[in-house]
Amino acid sequence: MEPFLFRRSAPFLTREDLNALKQIQARYETSIDTLDMDIWNELNTEFHMFLYRHARSPRIVQTVQTLLVECDRHTRIQLSSILGDRERAVAEHAELLRLCETGDFEEGARLMYRHIDHIRDGLVALLASQAG
Repeated sequence: MEPFLFRRSAPFLTREDLNALKQIQARYETSIDTLDMDIWNELNTEFHMFLYRHARSPRIVQTVQTLLVECDRHTRIQLSSILGDRERAVAEHAELLRLCETGDFEEGARLMYRHIDHIRDGLVALLASQAG
């Protein structure tokens, strides 16, 4: 759903939108650097939802937002457990912003797929290791 929303919204992001995304990203990076788990998932959700603000698909946007909120606990566990995942999340958000600025929306959508697949795979592995 998120790559679909990205494709629909990203071409319509304004300079003001991109500046706001950069501010969210800066706060996200700080929360990751300081291990402020209370805020990093909130900022991640804010970043993704802001990317999709022009998607013109309110039901899908609401579904994605609900899923991001529902995954909060698991995402906190993953990001607090796996150092490389924190750096990767920050780098991928920065790259999504760069791709929006350069107008490479198809590459941005492909990156969104990889970003979500990596998080999903990490969460599944983490949950499996805790269950065993």
